Amino acid sequence: MTVSRQRQPRLFTLARRQSYLVAALGLVAGGMIVLALFGGRVDWGEELGSTLLSAGLFAAVWQVAVDRWQRQALAETLRSVMTETEAGLALQEVRIRDIARSDLEKMLRGAQELSAVCLFDSRWLDPWAPVLNGFVAAGGRARFCAPDPEDGRLMAMLAGRHNFENPVDFQIAVRKLLDRIGRLATAHPDRVQVRTVVAPGPSYTAYLMLRDDGRGVGMTRMYNHRMHEGRQLVEKTFAQGGDLFAHHQDDFQSLWSKAGRYPRLSRRSDLGVRIGVIGPGTASADIRKAAHDVGRLLGNEADVVIVGGGLRGVMEAAPAGAKAARADARCVGYLPGLDLREANEFITEPIATGLGEGRDLALVDDCDAVIAIGFNEGTLMEAAYARKMGVPVYGIHFPVITMPDGLPLVQAARGPKPAVSSALKDARSRARA
Repeated sequence: MTVSRQRQPRLFTLARRQSYLVAALGLVAGGMIVLALFGGRVDWGEELGSTLLSAGLFAAVWQVAVDRWQRQALAETLRSVMTETEAGLALQEVRIRDIARSDLEKMLRGAQELSAVCLFDSRWLDPWAPVLNGFVAAGGRARFCAPDPEDGRLMAMLAGRHNFENPVDFQIAVRKLLDRIGRLATAHPDRVQVRTVVAPGPSYTAYLMLRDDGRGVGMTRMYNHRMHEGRQLVEKTFAQGGDLFAHHQDDFQSLWSKAGRYPRLSRRSDLGVRIGVIGPGTASADIRKAAHDVGRLLGNEADVVIVGGGLRGVMEAAPAGAKAARADARCVGYLPGLDLREANEFITEPIATGLGEGRDLALVDDCDAVIAIGFNEGTLMEAAYARKMGVPVYGIHFPVITMPDGLPLVQAARGPKPAVSSALKDARSRARA
């Protein structure tokens, strides 16, 4: 077998250590044999055997002790190199969640710009906030690119990928981050910029810290090694100059060029007032009539867009009522699958989400107010999403459900007209905000 030159010194050292131990054990064995054969017969036998045995034991213990000392010294040297030199720090594999405030301060020291692809990292709220504030106050520039919290489909996708049971919780985490960085951007508009990206959006976290001299460091939690390539999870810090750093620079610039400013100046200004009408796909005649009446009342309002699930039951009766009132009424349908043909005939803007029941979050997130008519598991989930997101919900033929805070899940309405009146009032107020 041919041994590479790189491995020969290591193999030689290992063989030499083994030879020392074999020789030492040979002395021990020889001493025991001499003692057994000649120890009690001749004087020199006992002396020679004892000498060989002692020398062998001493040599074996010495070799083990020296070997252990050498290993400890080598480990200490390597530890110093890895923790106290820039090259060593760049090669370490470090979990981003283990990066402490002092570590971030060290990485930002001397940096002129921070480019961050950030999903929902709460440490920018605390404990990293003082570090970021100090960096910006000292003249540093920061660019943050995050997933768009207004994109319900993207929120649902990323929530599942990052082990959030509830997409709304993920959305809230993203909004908290953006609000915090957004306030910093408002205070320092010339140095801090925030942008958001819609689907497919960023899929991993990466922080790049650049210096004017062309050097820098970064850290990432990624899927090896490009955004949309491979699935092996790699978490490490890395230094500028290698292909890995260049790849992340490319990815960041690509995202940044496609991203939009945050916050949007008016998310709803050109979209109309959007009222969600939700309810069971299989509904009684009374429920369908109530939904039709709600749709008709909403259809009479020129600035209203009806948003629903796009299928049957309440989801069909409401847009049917809107179309009966006004032929050009806009009716959006968030479909669970990818086939636009699933939409009922009254939907003017079908959206094939491919999210299944996960479309509930996208639907509710697109509404300024919601009217729930009838009740089943899906309607309950949509109402819960809306309440958690701060979207007002009015219920017709909806059971009274009191939440732990003592308030109702939905606000009961006595019929279609009161529900529409209250929903429009709240929706228009939210749209102007």
